[in-house]
Amino acid sequence: MTTSTQSPIKPLGASAEIAQNSPDYDNRAIYMKLGLELSPKVAGPMPVKELLNRFLPLKITAAQRRELAQQSSFAGCPKSKRGSQHQNNTIIANLRKTANDLMADMVFQDTQDVHPSGHWHMKDPYPATRPDFCIYHVSDLQPTNMPGSTGMATRSSTATTTSKTLSSINDASLVVVNGDLKPTDVFNDTGDTFVLNNDLAHLTLGQLGQMFHKIMAFQNRMHLFSLVVTADGFARIIRWDRAVVVVSERLKYTGQHQQELAEFFYRISRVRKEHQGYDTTIQPAFEADIFKAAPHLDDFDTNHQIYNQPPCFPPSDGKCNTGKFLAISVPDGEEKRIVIARRLQPVVEDPMGRATRGYIAYDLTSKRITYLKDSWPAASHVTHEHIVLKDLAEKRVPYVPTFVCGGPIVDQQSLEENYLEQPWNIGCRMTEQRAHQRFLVREVGKPLAVSLDPQSCQSHQILHRLSEAITAHKAAYDKAGYLHRDISEGNVLHVKSCDEHGTTRTQALLIDWDLAKTILTSTTRRERTGTWYFMSVNLLGDNALHQSLSDDLESFVWLLLYLYLRHLPWSMENADSKEPKDVEETLLKIFEPSGIHSGYGKMALLSYRRPHLEFNCEPATMCIQGLLGQLDLFLQEVNRYKAALRKRREQSNKQTKADEPDTAGSAFGSHEVFLSHLREFIKLEWPRPDSWADRAPLGFTTIPRSPIVSPSQLSHLQRKSEQRLVRQNSRKMSMLASSSSGTKRKSETLVEEVECSGEHGPSASKKQCLAPKQRSSSRSGSG
Repeated sequence: MTTSTQSPIKPLGASAEIAQNSPDYDNRAIYMKLGLELSPKVAGPMPVKELLNRFLPLKITAAQRRELAQQSSFAGCPKSKRGSQHQNNTIIANLRKTANDLMADMVFQDTQDVHPSGHWHMKDPYPATRPDFCIYHVSDLQPTNMPGSTGMATRSSTATTTSKTLSSINDASLVVVNGDLKPTDVFNDTGDTFVLNNDLAHLTLGQLGQMFHKIMAFQNRMHLFSLVVTADGFARIIRWDRAVVVVSERLKYTGQHQQELAEFFYRISRVRKEHQGYDTTIQPAFEADIFKAAPHLDDFDTNHQIYNQPPCFPPSDGKCNTGKFLAISVPDGEEKRIVIARRLQPVVEDPMGRATRGYIAYDLTSKRITYLKDSWPAASHVTHEHIVLKDLAEKRVPYVPTFVCGGPIVDQQSLEENYLEQPWNIGCRMTEQRAHQRFLVREVGKPLAVSLDPQSCQSHQILHRLSEAITAHKAAYDKAGYLHRDISEGNVLHVKSCDEHGTTRTQALLIDWDLAKTILTSTTRRERTGTWYFMSVNLLGDNALHQSLSDDLESFVWLLLYLYLRHLPWSMENADSKEPKDVEETLLKIFEPSGIHSGYGKMALLSYRRPHLEFNCEPATMCIQGLLGQLDLFLQEVNRYKAALRKRREQSNKQTKADEPDTAGSAFGSHEVFLSHLREFIKLEWPRPDSWADRAPLGFTTIPRSPIVSPSQLSHLQRKSEQRLVRQNSRKMSMLASSSSGTKRKSETLVEEVECSGEHGPSASKKQCLAPKQRSSSRSGSG
């Protein structure tokens, strides 16, 4: 087995200064952003015995524990210089021997030198990173002679080989990271904040989070365990789920905690699959079910061009590859319904959050193609999507998906919020618990801008479909009292349907109601809702606002503008010589976020200096200019109302509650007025054809480019983080000064050490600390 002392994290943290024009700078910003996002969601240090009993429940006798301690191989690790080749090799060998001796039906595999292209089969904005070691179930390994195999799996430290090798890092059951870092640990068990507040900590946490997110994207999991082992004799067990990261206390595996680490390997290979983190409601499909479903899935894909994959049925060799299909259990009242779906290439998802997946599935009960949606919404959300869809069906709302069955998955939630209120936790205490939901709908829609009738005016068809989507939005708002809150390109689809006379027609489908809220709901959002490219100017400018009807109607305008800019020929005249000329640059300038709270690109189109935008299709130009003009008038009225309200509050010196601005006659204050404007534009004479084609670069998406914050904004976030740490240290100084007034010099020396270790790490010198004047001013200013 090849071993290496180089950690994939070390190049990012080893150098304090990285040139901004180097590739490593972009990677550094990506990991820094991800680490900053994950840092408030980390809880710890959890006592290791409590962690093992809580998350890996298994009855172990005292005699078994003593035997486990004897089988641990870490006691013989040499006490050499940290990070030396000899010590690192010894740790790896002992770690592998301990794991393989204690685990049942699992294999310890070296993956640090595996080229990512052979294993991380995912195209995403993150740089290629892989764990140093992975632990696999034997059943997840493939024969050595299969394509893509890279080495032999081993079951002992003597490199005894088996007939199987790993098939992909993405199949790993446990991730082990050998972090040869300085400082070696990014967590502080005794400080005010659990995650150290420095660049290296955020970079390391960002890379650990990326490994977690990739494995969770490829596997059907509820949570994942990882083990971080450092060369100075310490380790930490980490449990990741969709809402929180729980980190164990610091474990000295060469001393007092070697029994607990051995017990961890013993437990994780013997507990039930659910406790290991697997979603047992998704299993490989039986061959008989595949033979029923595969022809229908192939036929649907051929007719609708959803996957654009070659047919997989009938198999060329007469053997059915069961690994390509999944049998998924869907709640159906008191019963379960089984659907068969392809194992798809996963999309990039956030490490935390809803983790939405969609499958085109064959329903074995109804014997027809359906659409399955799988997600992890907030457990406290009262309007879960399957409930909304059932309510919309009862109220006969048109142009929305037809609910078939579904609901919450039993016993599949993230860690509950109140569990974090433990005395050992000095990290995250506020997190939103997430619950696993899954449901089926009858319709399978297609993207709005594709597969239109090429013989007709496609921009006219787009306007028709949007008017139908707004009709659905109006009916849901008026009849059922729901506000959608996520109008975007991916949520307005079109689908072919048949009426009672057998006539086939194309109509809109407004989907993704999982962010919908009832009109009477006024709770404050914990996070910004919607898709950034299509959010209203007001929401982008003020994250504290509650989303209203006008925000959703404005999103329809930005969606229409986006589709026309991307697919129609156009020209833009402006006195500014820096005005972008190509499609990608224009889309980025208008829709791409330029800050944490920003809609400057959209505001520029509404200002008095707005450029003259002209499409090759005159009705499209009239439609866009008319809607932008109406939006400009509406926002002016809203701004006048806000200014008057601020003035009244200043004069009365108290919070004045006033009525909303009178916008009922505006296109953005009423569905009827907005639809009447669209119908006037629909009645215009539209040319045929209109040169409709995708003019954006291949792979262009409406996902904000990572990182969302620019390097300058990233530096601003780091400065704010450092300022917060200075304030914390100031409070420490006040406490020290009051408790040891007789030993002033001793206290000042201790304060200097606290500041040095907080801002520059334990190895920092006093020259790197704050100057005496700065310390005294911060001390006096903190009070």
